[in-house]
Amino acid sequence: MRRYLIAMAVLFAQRAVAQTAESGYRVGVVSESGDVTTWLRPVGSGLAIDRVVPVGIMPTDIDGPHNITVSPDGRHYYVTVAHGTPYGSLWKMAVHGDSLVGRAQVELFPTTVSLTPDGQFAFVANSDFHGDHPRVNVVSVVHTPTMNKITDIPACDMPHGVKVNHAGTRIYVSCMHSDELLQLDASTFRVARRAKTGEGHAVTASGPAHHGPTAPLVSGVSKECSPTFVSVSPDDKRLYVACNYGNNVQVWDAAELRLIKEVPVGKGAYNVEPSPDGKLIW
Repeated sequence: MRRYLIAMAVLFAQRAVAQTAESGYRVGVVSESGDVTTWLRPVGSGLAIDRVVPVGIMPTDIDGPHNITVSPDGRHYYVTVAHGTPYGSLWKMAVHGDSLVGRAQVELFPTTVSLTPDGQFAFVANSDFHGDHPRVNVVSVVHTPTMNKITDIPACDMPHGVKVNHAGTRIYVSCMHSDELLQLDASTFRVARRAKTGEGHAVTASGPAHHGPTAPLVSGVSKECSPTFVSVSPDDKRLYVACNYGNNVQVWDAAELRLIKEVPVGKGAYNVEPSPDGKLIW
């Protein structure tokens, strides 16, 4: 069994994806300023470079690969490329040979990507770091067999993290600027519920920056969270939200979209991922 560790920035999340004759795992790291995907292999107690794959099409500028994930069948991996003309893109690469299989244009500054359990759909959070705020950014939905974008879901101000639950029924989105947690319905591609993770950037000189249905501030949350990522527990019962400004991880009840507790983790929390057995959180 080969195991791939998917690296988002410098956070590693374990996932079994492909049967091979070789034991062990691989670690995939995307380098946003280097325009490469680096695959690492275990050597002794450390890691060594297995291969380096160039990503991007603009030789005179940074393309900015931002996130990586592997398909459930282990045959492909997907990389969000933040820069484009003018929009970013989602790249589909073959695990064996690292050839480009397909590319879909998404929206402004795509950051993270998550796949449905059957691998048929990819959800891409488009953050648009350089646009005017407050504004409503979208989550793009891509049909992975054809690499055609199906729709853009109006979401919130700067969606950054996105994660599909293990049942494939719900998609969760963390919104940095509006300080929100969204639940999307996989059958309708619509926002079903939203909740506040904190005040954060939501309050401006002109008033609240929130867009869409009412999202009441949850009692007891940090004044600022700025959630950069959200993950789902293996049993789909808990959500884990990384608060980049709050310097903590929030634990949410997924069924009720209710905050349970906040766990201090140090400055600049960025990504969060539970272990396959749910006992540990990185």
